[in-house]
Amino acid sequence: MSVRVVTVHLPEAYIEAIDQLVRRRL
Repeated sequence: MSVRVVTVHLPEAYIEAIDQLVRRRL
């Protein structure tokens, strides 16, 4: 999974939003 690579380029705000979406899907 290249999710970590993408999060590194994106700002912290996006990382937090993605984490919330991922947790909801799981």
